[in-house]
Amino acid sequence: MSRQQEEQAVEAFRSQISGITESFETTNRSSKELNEVLGTLRGMPEDKRNRPPAETLRALMNALISARETHLSQQELIRNLGDSFESFVHARQGGAMLPGTKVVARTDPVPGQSSEWILCSIVADQGGGNFIVKDEDPGDKFEPNPEKKEWILPRNKIIPLVPPAAQYPAGTPVLAMWPESSTFYRAKVHLCPSMVRGGGCYEVFFEDDREDKVEVSRSVDRQFIVLDPAGE
Repeated sequence: MSRQQEEQAVEAFRSQISGITESFETTNRSSKELNEVLGTLRGMPEDKRNRPPAETLRALMNALISARETHLSQQELIRNLGDSFESFVHARQGGAMLPGTKVVARTDPVPGQSSEWILCSIVADQGGGNFIVKDEDPGDKFEPNPEKKEWILPRNKIIPLVPPAAQYPAGTPVLAMWPESSTFYRAKVHLCPSMVRGGGCYEVFFEDDREDKVEVSRSVDRQFIVLDPAGE
């Protein structure tokens, strides 16, 4: 990891800390506003409390909307903070890939087939720029316990699964894990998590993935997206 990438990761983490601090301050203000409106309602005579004035109802609705929006914003900030923290730790480790680190690895091709990018984990650093990686295929109902193969691969065939300092914008070339598999294919970002309901996934267009000649947008968990090293 370059010095510039390390500084970007550190700055992104600091920015997220600042953002979450501001969010909690906003939450406190929203809670105070909501409590004030509820206090007004509780202080009314029973007949008025059952049929409160229109201005009180408007104030209650506005306070509830504000509290809900703050809560949703806070959820997104917490997710981003988690991503930034992982990037921050990875940067502080000098980009080191320690045993257990999840990675995307380009395995040696099977005779008659092309090589693939698959989900793996680091087993050990072999030295000389080579690493032992282990297949992390979780299996499926047809093969619940697949053989966990191992390979010795050079660093240029391994990409750490570390969240980026910022979300990838639309059009970014990436490698994304195909749904319900452990294989990564080339794709382009369609929507980043902040634009997707729930904020946990990217929407991507996989290369050559079409239905009736129309590109299909598919959801991929944000933790299983990395920049395409080909960058095209």
